[in-house]
Amino acid sequence: MILPILLFCLVFGPLPEEPGWRGYGLDGLQAHHSAWFSSLVVGLVWALWHLPLFFISGTWQVESIGLGTQRFWLFLFSLLFESVIYTWIVNNTRRSILAPILYHFATNSLGELFALSPRAEVINFALLILAVILVLIIWGPKKLLRDRALAYQLH
Repeated sequence: MILPILLFCLVFGPLPEEPGWRGYGLDGLQAHHSAWFSSLVVGLVWALWHLPLFFISGTWQVESIGLGTQRFWLFLFSLLFESVIYTWIVNNTRRSILAPILYHFATNSLGELFALSPRAEVINFALLILAVILVLIIWGPKKLLRDRALAYQLH
């Protein structure tokens, strides 16, 4: 039963989304803006993209999260912060799309296989914010890169 769930998580999440979010949208934004700003724009659009799913009966968003709940707000805001992590992954893998697809697949799969308590979800969100702060401090908000040679290859 796990294999069909994992296949579903791959085919209806990262495979159609990441080429658009990180492959197309992020590149265009980073050509004119910082990686930090570009990440937030992509994250905002990504959150809005998921919003209609909260109104479609039978979706994971309706069945597992629910509209207006604590999980709803954590989910939407986590997409903003996760987008920074995705940008960091893309920029540090020479703009690989496979890397964010695999990361997206891993997070979706773990979310499907292991349910968190409401308290654990808040802790998870706090850890995500801490990770983003560390990425911004260590790699810098402009490119989210430490290696200057990679930075030149991005633009």
